[in-house]
Amino acid sequence: MPIDTLPQILMYAKSGCQPVHICESERPDKKGKIVCWYLKSETQYAYRKWKESKPNKGGDNLK
Repeated sequence: MPIDTLPQILMYAKSGCQPVHICESERPDKKGKIVCWYLKSETQYAYRKWKESKPNKGGDNLK
């Protein structure tokens, strides 16, 4: 699965997940961005941690 969000890529790296492929995005709206491809089976723990730490867009995390 492709990940192109730098904070998420860094969190995955800190969790021990290594990408299987790194390249530049082929999407016109993301030209020049790095995309790291991961095996989904190896990223379950890191993804769960990412979802827990990701700021809530609605502002509910400002309690």
